[in-house]
Amino acid sequence: MSIRFYTYEERPELRERAGFLRYAWPAFMLESPISNERWHLLYERFPRFQFWMVDEATDEILAEGNSLPARLDLDELPDSGWEYVMEHATAGDEEPTLVSAIQVLVDRERHGRGLSALMLAETAPGGAGSLRGSGGTCATEHQEYVPTDFHGALRGVDYR
Repeated sequence: MSIRFYTYEERPELRERAGFLRYAWPAFMLESPISNERWHLLYERFPRFQFWMVDEATDEILAEGNSLPARLDLDELPDSGWEYVMEHATAGDEEPTLVSAIQVLVDRERHGRGLSALMLAETAPGGAGSLRGSGGTCATEHQEYVPTDFHGALRGVDYR
């Protein structure tokens, strides 16, 4: 299988096609007022930070990643995790200091193939070790829920 990554900026039509990936999340994850109110701003304001992994031969979506530039004090991370990041970063009134991953979703039919690691590496230009998670929980490709408290700042990223 040959894969390619596309941003929302490059292929906006993939957003509508990727809805099936949301089945990976438990219902409570879809009930966040912050997410419901602001999710669209990820695509409108940060299109280069929303991306998909696509099978080049079939144009099938394999995974989706969402991130955004944010301002965080690494010594005092917020208790509300990704909701804090989403709320403050989409307000647009703070200069970003890093890129925060919001989610990586892998097609349930493709779990266990190492795709989440490839997505994390693509999310962080400095590699997966440079990604800044925003706290809370995330689903791995095995549907386990693990804390996203891995830390490593991104430097020299053009946030615009």
